[in-house]
Amino acid sequence: MGRNNSSGDRKPSQRKNRNNRSGNNNSQSKGPNKKSSSSKKRSFNKNRRPKKLTPSRIIAKYQNHLEQYLTARKKFHDVHGHKNDQQVGKAQRVYEQALKTLRDFEKNLEDWQRDVLAEFLAAYPEDRQYSTEHNLPPVGDTVSFVGEFEDPHLLPTQKSEAWSEDTEDTSGTMADYYAYKGITPPEEIPENANSDNTKN
Repeated sequence: MGRNNSSGDRKPSQRKNRNNRSGNNNSQSKGPNKKSSSSKKRSFNKNRRPKKLTPSRIIAKYQNHLEQYLTARKKFHDVHGHKNDQQVGKAQRVYEQALKTLRDFEKNLEDWQRDVLAEFLAAYPEDRQYSTEHNLPPVGDTVSFVGEFEDPHLLPTQKSEAWSEDTEDTSGTMADYYAYKGITPPEEIPENANSDNTKN
């Protein structure tokens, strides 16, 4: 009978030695890959280092913080007054944090970086045409936010009346209203005006 060279006829020690040899070969072949992966990791970490703030990066970061602040402020104003206190509270926290981040960025800039940002913000000068033509100071009136203030939307006749004491119910008909306003009443539409009275 011929010999059977299948793996099932080999002794356990032979199979173990063969597995060890194949394992050593695999470990040797993986050596360069490990080295290359570690070098890639080092280069990746190197790219993750914080970069210096150049003039272009200062403006880009400021615009990014400003956009986040404006978005958070709009969302907070949209949900303000809603009955969902949890949603309003979350929007307010995001809004306040975005404002703090923007102000901290401005505060932590160096002197030359502040000059770069100020030059960028002053690229569009303020419109002073109206105040210049009318010889008005550029600073507006000082407005107090403490105390009681009159309603600017009330007419003088409304201010002189004590409407809180008016308890009379409104009464009258449409004919009285037309007569009071001097309006000609509209013509009444017959009930059968929309019905089809034609006979076939």
